[in-house]
Amino acid sequence: LLACFVAVAAFGSLELLLLIFDFFKRRRGLYFWSLLLSTLATLIFTIVITLLWFAVPQARFGLVFVIVICYPTLNVGNTLVIYSRLHLVTSARKIRWLFWMIVISSVVFLLPQAIIVTISASPDGEHVRDLYRVFEKLSVTATCVREMIVGGVFVWATARNLKPLIVIKGREGRKMVIYLIIATTMMVVTDIIIV
Repeated sequence: LLACFVAVAAFGSLELLLLIFDFFKRRRGLYFWSLLLSTLATLIFTIVITLLWFAVPQARFGLVFVIVICYPTLNVGNTLVIYSRLHLVTSARKIRWLFWMIVISSVVFLLPQAIIVTISASPDGEHVRDLYRVFEKLSVTATCVREMIVGGVFVWATARNLKPLIVIKGREGRKMVIYLIIATTMMVVTDIIIV
């Protein structure tokens, strides 16, 4: 079952990677880079996870080191993708605190997790594996809370600030706003399931 999820993630990432380069004519900005890096990290992460299943013990540490780089990249990248779209529905001045929340929560939870994972993957790392299991749960919960906050602000700002679009565009505008809200809500529901 896990192999199926990994395969779906790898295929989805590969497809998204092709779409990114097809869609973006100007390759710059937070949205482009966060989407690209998150997609690449997810693709590499799925490949490395697959290799870990079959890895000889000597190769484990190197593969875990790649995971230590990819996991925070895809984790923060996913949140930054949502954050980078917020300026479309609200002013940048009002959402600056969200950026700092993303940075601080990433440093507080992902940096120690990366250190603990690296130590636990070493041959002498038995003593920190229990600490890793506890910290992993904390980190996943913190990531979900962070994404729920950013997603919640996005849904709130979309519903509040795009009312004129609904009035001007009518049914088409309403469909677009509902789509944005449903997509963000699905992300939040997925996070809740993970926790």
